[in-house]
Amino acid sequence: MAASVAKKRKYSDEYINYGFTSILADGIEKPQCVLCFKVLGNDSMRPSKLKHHLTTIHPQFTERYPDFFKRHELSLGKQRLSESGAFQQHNLSVLEASYEVSIEIAKKKKKAHTIGEL
Repeated sequence: MAASVAKKRKYSDEYINYGFTSILADGIEKPQCVLCFKVLGNDSMRPSKLKHHLTTIHPQFTERYPDFFKRHELSLGKQRLSESGAFQQHNLSVLEASYEVSIEIAKKKKKAHTIGEL
């Protein structure tokens, strides 16, 4: 009996109409929502499943024009994904604020260094 081979679906430019772009994860092209950054499986790369995600998770955006999703796609390109596909945004101002809080905690005499963990 021959082993079954999973069909690898290809991204189509029309999928941006449903709010999806593609991402390469583990060497496999997968659809990624430009609104919630969720990465779906390759088997979900078909219009009916992408439209289902849009209408159930983001119903307020179902009537948007493709330009709206394209703008979100461009901003997504400026952000990074971790190896697991989880969203991580590296922001310099957040890092600076963290250092400022750490300095203020260090300046406080007779306070435990753990007060910043609250």
